[in-house]
Amino acid sequence: MTQTREMPPLSMRAAFEPSTLDRKNRTVEVTWTTGARVLRGWFDQWWEELEVSESAVDLSRLNSGAPFLANHDGYNVAATPGVVERAWLVKSGEQMVGRALVRFVSEGKDPEADKLFNKVAEGIVTNCSVGYRLNKLVKVEDAEDGHPVMRAVRWTPHEISAVAIGADAGAGFRSASSTDRNPCEFITRGASPQKESNVDENNAAKLERERITTINTLARKHSLGDEFARKLIDASTPLNEARALVLEELAKRSDNDGTSQAPSGAAERSFEVGNSYDGPDQRVRNMAAALAHRAGCREKLPEAANQYVRLSITDHARLCLEARGISPRLMSQSQIVKRALHSTSDFKALLTETGARVLLDGYQSYPAGLKQISRASSARDFRAKSLLRLGEAPELLPVNEHGEVKSGTMASSKQSYRLTTHARIFGISREAIINDDLGALDLIRLFGRAAAELEANQLVTLLTSNPIMGDSVSLFHVSRGNLSATNDALSVASLGMAWRALRTQKGLDGKTPANVVPRFAIVPAALEVAAMQLAATINATTTSDVNPWSGKIEPIVEPRLDAVSTTAWYVAADPASVAVLEHAYLDGQNGPEIMEEEGFEVMGTRWRCSLDFGCGVVDHVGIYKNNGA
Repeated sequence: MTQTREMPPLSMRAAFEPSTLDRKNRTVEVTWTTGARVLRGWFDQWWEELEVSESAVDLSRLNSGAPFLANHDGYNVAATPGVVERAWLVKSGEQMVGRALVRFVSEGKDPEADKLFNKVAEGIVTNCSVGYRLNKLVKVEDAEDGHPVMRAVRWTPHEISAVAIGADAGAGFRSASSTDRNPCEFITRGASPQKESNVDENNAAKLERERITTINTLARKHSLGDEFARKLIDASTPLNEARALVLEELAKRSDNDGTSQAPSGAAERSFEVGNSYDGPDQRVRNMAAALAHRAGCREKLPEAANQYVRLSITDHARLCLEARGISPRLMSQSQIVKRALHSTSDFKALLTETGARVLLDGYQSYPAGLKQISRASSARDFRAKSLLRLGEAPELLPVNEHGEVKSGTMASSKQSYRLTTHARIFGISREAIINDDLGALDLIRLFGRAAAELEANQLVTLLTSNPIMGDSVSLFHVSRGNLSATNDALSVASLGMAWRALRTQKGLDGKTPANVVPRFAIVPAALEVAAMQLAATINATTTSDVNPWSGKIEPIVEPRLDAVSTTAWYVAADPASVAVLEHAYLDGQNGPEIMEEEGFEVMGTRWRCSLDFGCGVVDHVGIYKNNGA
């Protein structure tokens, strides 16, 4: 007799919008920790458990306006997508978990925050992670794999992040169900309603969390990377198949590299436990921060980067190889550097990150100069960027007895400028890397300074050229009331004349007072002492000795002005209130950028430093010029 077997119903994971998500207020609840056991460490590895209790967790930082980040990126303040409104601990089932309410930036204020909010709403981004400081670790046992289990009995969360793959599989954006987190609804197709009601969703969610945790652990233990783990997780690969694929991948990499595979814990070093973050990207940033610190960068060194400060460039290359499962134990220094530059290790990313930090340090160390009176902006492309200035609203008129309201017009002016690209290529030799010659990085710092000097040159040239504006009148002209008819040396009296001229400037309608408040006195190096005297605080004993400009005027000394005139001086408003100049970078940039590639003509690596920059005049109202005497 032929037996028939009923096929099991088809199961799928369906993304959903977290029901705690409030679109109006831009808030959503998250579970930021369940205290899950996670494999930690770079040299000597250990299992880390977070005790989730009132006595163990210090919530003071989270409840003091802690940042809500994307991928623990604490370097990009401008791109922080939100803030932690409040955080608390609660019992979920048999365990304590950490929860919080996070609020995103208002819609339209930050494009990146809007993208992340939409991904959370659509169920694309479901995972969360927490960045924290370990205050006290206690060993509780040894795990089956031989690694010690360390429990954090006192720890302080500092931030909460949205991540693609988190170390804690139970952490993520919350639904309002009774379960701790429900990142995926298990929907059964082909089953009767009665069978659907018998599906144990809590158990299914628990098994799914265990599957994700195990795959992440296997990938990290064997240094296969988060990308490898993510593909297995997204493909719903069962655990037995995942284990087989891990072995297959290890064998494949061993054949390709011709070297033995070893987890990163094989290195015979130890380090002190610091901050705990997820993923190799943060590890590369910490290593780069340490290398840049050794090269003299002034940026404050993150605590988690302290463990790498004493390492040479070759040591960094060795660690990057080990992180990819390539054992450099029998390699010479030259072979280590060559393999790190040629392989898929993070060494090239480390060099690029280090170069970017050194470049930024050189760029930011240069005096701001005229950028202080220039409004920062961005441009989407290299076409001419138009600057449209609207005039004052028309005067409100009384409504007559018939209820008639008259229409009005607004004056406007239009200026334009475009970006240009500037770039150079330079390299660092393999010999410099092997010799740990950090002096080679000074060249990158000089390129950062060169980028700042280029910007300063363009702004000074723009200002001193007295360009013709959209109304066919020069930027500085007696008819505008922003150019002195007499040549006066910089003094209390002449500065008062400039102050009055800006205060009485008119808007585009020619009659409404602009009421510009001056802030900066822009002078060549020849007038630096005079400008400093006008800004100095004097303890006067008589009225005539009072310095009226003390605390009201801020000198800007630009030595490039001396080549044009050693006597001319300017007074300008704060660009936040009245913009005179504007400078822009290509959209997504805020200064020079650096790209790295492996050198062929040069045995080592090469960088390309580029700057997409442009500047133009916005308005004449906020600046005054006196040719001096």
